[in-house]
Amino acid sequence: MLKKTMAIVLLIALASTLHAGLFEELNQQKLATFASLYKPIGKWGGQIILPQPDRRYSDGSVPFLVFSSPHPELIGRIVKLSWNRSARDEDWFYPLSLDVNFNPKTRAFGEKHDCKFPTGLDGWQRVSPLESLPANRSEGTIEVILKNAVYQNSTLYISEEPVQVNGSHVCLARFTGKAEGNLRRIVHFNPASGRFDGPVEIVTIMPRKPAKGEDTPSTSLELVEESALNNGGWYLYGKKLARSFLVNRL
Repeated sequence: MLKKTMAIVLLIALASTLHAGLFEELNQQKLATFASLYKPIGKWGGQIILPQPDRRYSDGSVPFLVFSSPHPELIGRIVKLSWNRSARDEDWFYPLSLDVNFNPKTRAFGEKHDCKFPTGLDGWQRVSPLESLPANRSEGTIEVILKNAVYQNSTLYISEEPVQVNGSHVCLARFTGKAEGNLRRIVHFNPASGRFDGPVEIVTIMPRKPAKGEDTPSTSLELVEESALNNGGWYLYGKKLARSFLVNRL
């Protein structure tokens, strides 16, 4: 039994080494290289975070994790995101900050009809429009880009509604084959040559969970490199992880 356990441990270690080797082989990218291959979806992009009940802002602001910014020093930091109520005709923000209470009848209706309500807000007072955006998501965050945002005095101000997106960056690439597990090899588009002969890289594909009632997901990237559509390339939307690019959507 001990020998069998040790063999399994060795196999796992070997697989991990091979897995790491794939990244070491192709993904030794410097930040400058990443910037040349991947473009921000928006000038300001990131995650709106639902604050903990005891750490809410009194003015309805929310924490914002910065993915892309004109200020490189802010990338990876959490800043305060506020609605700019100094602009003309922006008096609607406070009136739309409402108390949230779910009664038993509402909860029963949701369970019966499979409606997902932001029950995490139950009992909250004066929930702001910004707080409501990530409230109905299980992870309590939502990825967005911000239009015409202004960063001033450690606060990011907006006067336009955030736009929901998948990820923070995008690239144009063609799939060249499967690497290992949910990893895939891609070749980037080269603007200089007008062809897909740019750097080769390994990216991570976000696993898709089956929808309710499905045994398996209705879509798949299996053999995508053999598809005729692959010849024209794909826009890959996602975000940079420590060792690869995580593809959320095509």
